[in-house]
Amino acid sequence: MRTAVDFPQWNIPPDSLKLSVGEVHIWSVWLDAPLEILQALAETLSPDERQRAERFRFDRDRHRFLVGRGTLRAILSRYLKVDPTQVQFHYGPGGKPALAGISDLEFNLSHSQDLMLCAVAWNSQVGIDLEYLRPVSDLDHLTQRFFAPQEHLAIQALPESERLRLFFQYWTCKEALLKAIGYGLVNLKDLEILLTETGVEIVHLKSGSPSLKSWSVDLFTPATNYTAALAIEGRDRTLSFWQWQSQ
Repeated sequence: MRTAVDFPQWNIPPDSLKLSVGEVHIWSVWLDAPLEILQALAETLSPDERQRAERFRFDRDRHRFLVGRGTLRAILSRYLKVDPTQVQFHYGPGGKPALAGISDLEFNLSHSQDLMLCAVAWNSQVGIDLEYLRPVSDLDHLTQRFFAPQEHLAIQALPESERLRLFFQYWTCKEALLKAIGYGLVNLKDLEILLTETGVEIVHLKSGSPSLKSWSVDLFTPATNYTAALAIEGRDRTLSFWQWQSQ
């Protein structure tokens, strides 16, 4: 069985951030911020983001959205050297967010439970996915529905106690790749990957889809009971792991 890499060392970011081609900055953000931090971040959101927040039924989900969106603005504003309120977004056909009017700075984000990850790259498409290792009912049905036959067999070959982690490792790798190229969840079965002791191998993407020959995927464990994957265009890359510090 292929296991995730060791826990990365989350560092405090420097005051002056430098991002070069081939470098990816991965940010870890805990979404259970105190009320005063939540309120400060909420003030930086656009009117449509605040409207989206109000549509959440439960306070917990609304608070996670406010902290996540406000922190995303704060992170991107450090690279753009603007106020967080000036960061503007637009969305691609698959719903992938991007910076409006800025094509060089790429980012992607994912959240699960109380954790959010944000990947930022310069002039390279990037995708990231994060999952909390929670119980999944009817795992066999899900792997048959969303995974390629060989992926399904690889999971079923494991003892039952080990299947859940491998399921989420496959899931995050596939999702990170499809998010990076702008595909939606419905296309998970179109992509086949192989998890080995040495890394992630992209085996196949259906005919007519973008080529993934130049792409790479890194699987890692961001925190206890989580798994995550990063997909980036290009194979020569340097990863930096930053822990967001609430002010």
